[in-house]
Parts: sequence; C-alpha cells; structure tokens
Amino acid sequence: REALSNLSFLYLQKDEMTQREFKISYDLDSDITPEEALPLVHHELTQAKANYNLVFSHGTYVDILPSRASKGKAIRYLSTKWKIPMEKVVTAGDSGNDRDMLVGKTAGIVVANRDPELDGLKRTSGRIYFAENGYAGGILEGLKHYGFIKEGVHEEVSA
Repeated sequence: REALSNLSFLYLQKDEMTQREFKISYDLDSDITPEEALPLVHHELTQAKANYNLVFSHGTYVDILPSRASKGKAIRYLSTKWKIPMEKVVTAGDSGNDRDMLVGKTAGIVVANRDPELDGLKRTSGRIYFAENGYAGGILEGLKHYGFIKEGVHEEVSA
C-alpha cells in the first residue's frame, strides 16, 4: 500500500470483503486510462522492489497479489499434482483477472460477454476459442468446440 500511496488515480477499495491478507484491491480513477495508469503502477512497485502480480479487470479494478499467486499458476500446480496434461484442461473466463489461465496450453474459452481487455488475446494464442454466446451458453459452446461434449448437449441443458 505504501508503494502506491502517491498515485492519486488509485483508490483503495473500502469494502473489507475485497481486501485480503494476500491481495490489495484498488479502483482506478476514470480520468486516467489503463494504458496510462498501469505502467506507473508497475514502476512504483518495481521501485519498491516488490514481488507482485498485477491484475487489471473489468476496466477499473486493480489487484496486487504476491508474484506466485494467480489463477494460471494454480491451474498449472494442480495439473502437475494430479498428473493431468495441460492440453486436457479447459479454462473459461470473461475478464482480465482470467487472462493468465486462458493463455498457454489449456483449452481456453472466452465467452461473448467478455470485457474488452480480453480482445487482445485473439492475437496472442491459437488455443483460445471466442464463443458467440455469453455466460454458461458460451462455455457449453466452447466445450463442444474442443470436443469435450457432444453436439446436442447444449440444447438439452438449455431447454
């Protein structure tokens, strides 16, 4: 918190439920773009010699976590522990806090109701499917795309 205290465009989230022992959450001021703000946040944390993982999501949320904490790292850990090849793992998401679990060897599904911050993933990975449907329908669509479920399942579930 101290390292970022001089950045006037970050507001510590007041809700106690958003703050955790290993996560600090901020709201980004709407007067500054993420493209302007995030490099400054990185700079301040680097200057403080912090080992961190910065997660930006939903166009306004900035979370600071320990460098070893992320959804992607958790999935890789479980894949190794349970001896499940990453190619057999499916991930699905809709916002920036899902980014690191969507990229890589997993079968990633990005649902149609995604935040714009995931649009850039189209150019960085060939293992990500962008569903035409949102929410659970998009996940079912992606599971069909990757062959994890058969045709017709979506219609039965949504009927």
